[in-house]
Amino acid sequence: MKTKFFALVVVGLLLALIAAAQTDRDEYFGLDRQQTLRAASGALTTGETTSGTPAARIFSRAVVLIDITTATLPDADDEVDFYLQTTYDDGTTWIDIANVHLANADNGSPQKTLIDIGSGAAGVAQADDPTDGSLADDTNNDYPLGSQLRIKTAVAGATAPTYSYSATVLFRQ
Repeated sequence: MKTKFFALVVVGLLLALIAAAQTDRDEYFGLDRQQTLRAASGALTTGETTSGTPAARIFSRAVVLIDITTATLPDADDEVDFYLQTTYDDGTTWIDIANVHLANADNGSPQKTLIDIGSGAAGVAQADDPTDGSLADDTNNDYPLGSQLRIKTAVAGATAPTYSYSATVLFRQ
């Protein structure tokens, strides 16, 4: 009886170790991970800041898709800015990686934007003075991927523009 019990305990431990090894292998040997930065929004008329989405330390790159499904910007002074941000101090300080700028000329036009982080693809040297929500229109900075990502939006205009969007990130090694 003791032998059967001992054998079952050993089998259980082995199965647990195999499951843990599988998770470690997936994490350390190249499986990409996709996460939602912002689920599809309803119609928004004010700026917002999403919660930080953690990036595991094993990932050095990320590709972010910002899918703007509605942009109602009827007046010349209407603008919506989307700032993709990262942090290197677990959320105390946020730094703009990219800005997607919409203005009156974009009225009614859905837009999908891909932003590559950590690959050197942006081709713009890092700024000496990183910004938080004030990066120049339609600019990408070549910053490395930090510990988290988030999106901050800002709205300007006398007749508050309406917009809706979603954002997804694919973390890569």
